[in-house]
Amino acid sequence: MKLTQILLDANHKDVLNLRTSDGFLTIVSNSKGHEVYQPNGKCTIAKNDKELSTIISSYNQI
Repeated sequence: MKLTQILLDANHKDVLNLRTSDGFLTIVSNSKGHEVYQPNGKCTIAKNDKELSTIISSYNQI
């Protein structure tokens, strides 16, 4: 899966949508950390920015 586009939502500043070749990777930042919703429907919690970076990097593999 390859990241193809980043979409920001002006109405929801804590939501980031990353378009991938398989669908959307949606990141919701809140007091628990970052909830990462994958195209397959699975949700992963990243407790800090390093964990979030690791998750995003795994989706940007060729």
